Amino acid sequence: MRWLLLAMLMATWAFSPNADAAPGSDVEHWQGVHRRATGRAKAGAYIGAVGLGLDLMGVVLLPFCPERDEEVSCVADPLLGTGTTLEVLGAPLMAGGSLRARRALLELGADVPNGNGKTAWYLWGAYFGLRSIGGAFNSIYRNRGAAFPRVIAIAAYSGSVGALLGSYLSSALQLRRNAAVRDRMGVIARDRRPWQVGIGPSASFDELGVRVVATF
Repeated sequence: MRWLLLAMLMATWAFSPNADAAPGSDVEHWQGVHRRATGRAKAGAYIGAVGLGLDLMGVVLLPFCPERDEEVSCVADPLLGTGTTLEVLGAPLMAGGSLRARRALLELGADVPNGNGKTAWYLWGAYFGLRSIGGAFNSIYRNRGAAFPRVIAIAAYSGSVGALLGSYLSSALQLRRNAAVRDRMGVIARDRRPWQVGIGPSASFDELGVRVVATF
């Protein structure tokens, strides 16, 4: 399937472990990595949202489609196909971006758990496994007409939808953790004042002079 190949290529690009390692641990560099990775994750969320919208439009139009036995195209088919493709492509972008942003925070000295980001990847992989199981049992049902394979196929397809939605949710939770840690780092940086030196007159009963005051 062409969309499956595109999804795997997108996943490889979204989660390249050495993509940001070259310049070292420069603060400005890793701050830029965090911004770009967070933006990439948000782009994945937008792509998934558009795909979901197209899927819903396709579902609404399904009752108006002719019988499948007639082998006549239906306007719902391209909507459903495009929507599913966008949903599958958006999930790895969001998961990879959330984990790359988390890595940037680690390089900046923060401690951020990665459980939600990893779970997003696992659920994305589970989507393909459940889709494959559903397709296999659906073929058995079509060839034999038995009710049991059809039940398994429906359950597997339903589980794949849940896994894909769970992937987006887990990525969103990882982004939320990242944002919370990044906000705390910003507050700490604002409260940490640089050293200052002040010079002013100093007077006493015995003498006049100059007073130097420093804060660190």
